[in-house]
Amino acid sequence: FHGQLRAKRMTTSVLDGIAGLGEHRRQRLVRELGGVNKVKAATRDELRALSWLPDGVAEAVYTHLHPGSTEPAP
Repeated sequence: FHGQLRAKRMTTSVLDGIAGLGEHRRQRLVRELGGVNKVKAATRDELRALSWLPDGVAEAVYTHLHPGSTEPAP
């Protein structure tokens, strides 16, 4: 059972389930920012600065990774 949990944890990402962020966009986001931890640390403005990522999706990524954030949306 522990092995099954570990295998599942190794194949899921914190970026899974974000509206508008499919497999291709997720891979590109991780590649361009340098890893999942860098995506987590990215500010709302850094995400919106990516020309290929729509503002709505950038906002969805930020709010998914920073629930309860006090940073106001522009």
